[in-house]
Amino acid sequence: MASLKEIKGRILSVENTRKITSARQMISSAYLHRAQNQLEQIRRYKQELDRLVSEFLLPGQSPETVVPAGTSFPETAVVIFSSNSGMCGSFNMNMIKQIPVIVQEYACESLIWYPVGSKIRDALRKLDDPVDSYGIGDLDSLAGKWSWQEVHQVVDHLIRLYQSEKVKQIILVYYYYQTVSRHEIRIQPLLPYPFRLDRETCPDHYLIEPGTGEMAGELIRLSVYATFYHALISNQTSEHAARLIAMQLATENADELQEELRLTYNKLRQQSITSELLDIIGNTFGG
Repeated sequence: MASLKEIKGRILSVENTRKITSARQMISSAYLHRAQNQLEQIRRYKQELDRLVSEFLLPGQSPETVVPAGTSFPETAVVIFSSNSGMCGSFNMNMIKQIPVIVQEYACESLIWYPVGSKIRDALRKLDDPVDSYGIGDLDSLAGKWSWQEVHQVVDHLIRLYQSEKVKQIILVYYYYQTVSRHEIRIQPLLPYPFRLDRETCPDHYLIEPGTGEMAGELIRLSVYATFYHALISNQTSEHAARLIAMQLATENADELQEELRLTYNKLRQQSITSELLDIIGNTFGG
């Protein structure tokens, strides 16, 4: 049985751990609130862009005429998101488990991986899968604090990769945020641009300069940016939510463990005092 000193040391250790998990919980809560606001804004922005593309694209004109289609060579670029740090439950592990699923789904194609986040990048390197064969560089910064300029550079690279017909398609694999406790992994096409025409004629209430095709091309490019932004922010929002829940559970477990250790400590202390009293009484009356 552990001694009083050992149990007291464990209580202090659990208390220190609880301070860390509680602090991380509060930090994640603040990050989550900010990310939720960004996510709501980008979703509204993307929805409006998609509506405008539908308005400006001419009947019979496909997005491939505005953004050239990729090559027929069976090569697919996969942008897959994770995080740079842990303490977020099964967030990264579930994404890593998606790697063989994607490989099986695109079994007839060569896959080029673009990992966003050190956790998924390390997992891919262990599998010896081709990572960034076209020189985009390390994308770990996008899984942390990023700037709009950094994201634009990455998306511009992906658009050039597609337009130069080096890849057939580009897909995004990320966590789609719904609520704090609900976020699911989604596989979404980035290019070719996913589009559905809901009308038969070009609207005549617009005066378009320099032309409908040029306008549609620019709107599609903006929508590609918005699609990538949405995936990035949705994934980070899900990460903060997962870490918030993980730290909340860890804090609650620390509270329960502390309570159990205190009960054990008090019980042993009481037994020790009782034993000492019995020894004193025995020595007194026995003498």
